[in-house]
Amino acid sequence: MAIFGGQKRGSSSALPFKLGNILDVLVLQGQISQDEAMAIAAKHKSSPEIEEVLVSRKLITQEDLAKAYAVFLGLPFTHLVGKHLTLDILKIIPFQLSQKYKLVAYDKQSNKVFLAIGEPAKLKRSSEGILHKFSKDKKIEMDLAVTTQQDIDYALATYKRLLEAPPPPPVSLKPSTGLPYIDLKDMKIAQDILNKFPKEVAEKYRMVVFAAPRPNLLKIAVENPDNPETKKILEFLRSKQPLSLTLYQTDKGSINHALLLYQQKPAVGAKSAIQPFSSPPQPATVPSLGVAPKPVPPPKPQIPKTAPPKPQLVKPPAPIKPPQPKQEVTQIAEGEIQSSEIVGVAMPTEDITGMEERNLDNYLGQKVTQVSQLEQLIKNGNVPQMLAGMIVLAVYEGASDIHIEPHREKLTLRFRIDGILGDVLILPLKLSPPLISRIKILAKLKIDESRVPQDGRIDVIASGREIDLRVSTLPTVFGEKAVLRILDKSSGLISLEQLGVTGKGYDQLMENIVKPYGVVLSTGPTGSGKSTTLYAILQKIATPKVNVVTLEDPVEYQIEGVNQCQIKPRIGFGFAQGLRSILRQDPNIIMVGEIRDRETAEMVTHSALTGHLVLTTLHTNDAAGALPRLINMGIEPFLITSAMNIIIAQRLVRKICDKCKIEVKLPPAVVEKVKKELANLKIDVPMRFYKGRGCDACKDGFKGRIGIFEFLEITDKIEDLVVSRAPANSIRQQAVQEGMMTMLQDGLLKVLKGISTVDEVFRVTQRD
Repeated sequence: MAIFGGQKRGSSSALPFKLGNILDVLVLQGQISQDEAMAIAAKHKSSPEIEEVLVSRKLITQEDLAKAYAVFLGLPFTHLVGKHLTLDILKIIPFQLSQKYKLVAYDKQSNKVFLAIGEPAKLKRSSEGILHKFSKDKKIEMDLAVTTQQDIDYALATYKRLLEAPPPPPVSLKPSTGLPYIDLKDMKIAQDILNKFPKEVAEKYRMVVFAAPRPNLLKIAVENPDNPETKKILEFLRSKQPLSLTLYQTDKGSINHALLLYQQKPAVGAKSAIQPFSSPPQPATVPSLGVAPKPVPPPKPQIPKTAPPKPQLVKPPAPIKPPQPKQEVTQIAEGEIQSSEIVGVAMPTEDITGMEERNLDNYLGQKVTQVSQLEQLIKNGNVPQMLAGMIVLAVYEGASDIHIEPHREKLTLRFRIDGILGDVLILPLKLSPPLISRIKILAKLKIDESRVPQDGRIDVIASGREIDLRVSTLPTVFGEKAVLRILDKSSGLISLEQLGVTGKGYDQLMENIVKPYGVVLSTGPTGSGKSTTLYAILQKIATPKVNVVTLEDPVEYQIEGVNQCQIKPRIGFGFAQGLRSILRQDPNIIMVGEIRDRETAEMVTHSALTGHLVLTTLHTNDAAGALPRLINMGIEPFLITSAMNIIIAQRLVRKICDKCKIEVKLPPAVVEKVKKELANLKIDVPMRFYKGRGCDACKDGFKGRIGIFEFLEITDKIEDLVVSRAPANSIRQQAVQEGMMTMLQDGLLKVLKGISTVDEVFRVTQRD
């Protein structure tokens, strides 16, 4: 007999685990805290009750819950949404039983059937017995996986639709055309085969490619082969390309079915009935229901953070103030610098060229982890080592930007850490020319040009990590200022979950990014994480079966399998011009770094309306403000609402340091304000607040950042408001009435989970 969660089936217990064990898994995974688990287990005794509380309070998503059960039961997790489900496989489990036990058959290989269960907590001996009976009677092996309730609902809806569909017409020879008849309704057509004809062509001429046995041979199903326009386009294809076309007669229903396949996001590992260019499918590694499988070890859980100390009563926090520098800024006088070579631009000019020399750790011969170490390097008077030390220290402290700013009588070195800019050192002004010259040498900029801004880049290794420095110089009254943006290439891309997208917002976003066309718009001020969000979305939807092209300024991170382009406005290659060229590259998904002008906005809208999924950004304060902004750019309101899938607004807030987190008591007025802001969500969450005391790991009580979001979908009422050119406030009010969670509410929920502070959330969401 197969084993579930370490207990044999058929034992005396109705469930394969004791109440509370799933909570333990969620705690070990870091999804909920130990206190939350104990509070839920104390009030709710049944698994359905526990699951409802976890999801309704937005502590976890349905996917989080399903994945936790998969770990606990030692089963794989799978998604059904987007899979091509056929009636012959679904019918292996009768519809009534699939509906009753939330269990569906979704695939079959040889004599093995793959099943997905949406409510694993309800898997009792009766349902297990049914599976064993089917396995024995039909002489097939059944393998089980865990999925979400949403995926089960999708599969059951598909099952019901296929059962109620009329039977397909028999394969026959159409006497009027003399072509063989083909029915596409139950066929799995590979996405790369289908896309040999663009969707627009398939829709206009009512014909699709359903097979390509050889690269120059296409099998085409045509609804009306006698149509003069269809004949003309087929003749054109034959004349312009060395193609051999084999035509088949089909019906309207078959063409409509194939057109729907254009809209489906190719599932990972999905198989097609026609796969002339792919290798044979590999056997799935799903535990068998018929034979005891080798236990699947769950992923190593993250050790939960130690519980915060016993709550302490502390003095209520003062009103929100701009963050203060975390330490007293040291000033270095000219007399403390040993070398006289720093005057003017006289300095060592050897370039850092090879990878050996670009390794700043080796170049310095020491680790620079303290400001005092950087001070000593500066006092030594070696300009290349000064700059190398600044970069290494900035990377070590997790800075995102280095600012070197000349003033009337001093040069200021500043780091931006977790979004806050703070002074590090004050240097003699005469260091400015040699430092800027050194930066220009490394970034391959013009050393003798100081009248206009310049941009470049430097690749180095610092603190053992590959770093890409984006350099920008700007002429000021007192000399050139330099800003070095730090991009850590070794850190990898951040996922949506790591960014802080959870709950209902996550479900809304996933629903809209798998659509085949439309605009996904990310809004917010500079530095709010918009591009990072688009990169995270691309990770979710970029597969080998779709053509993804990006236009960026600059290309910040390289993504495997994505065609990334750097725009060059100085030579006439901007976003609008690049987008025109991209449309001739047969893209499925397009990412445009930013909508900056009317021309780009028009091209984005046009691209979305002609069958492309477009990811882009716009500078607005909130999600609702994006719609009037596009109208003011000159885009027709009805085109905006037709093209837009979802609008994301976001900010970044600093996270409380886990190592020094303590519970605090806030003034009653602040607590009441938090309750008022969350009142319409009807969420029962304890009013508990935390802060960081400050420690060696963080210095000021914060470590890292996380996003807070709001997601605006275009409903009928919102569409009416946009078409009538209503102001942003009216659109926002309507969205809130329809259930949109605002950025402030999302931030306050993260506050109550102990992720950030009230002051921090109010700081980034204050409205004029």
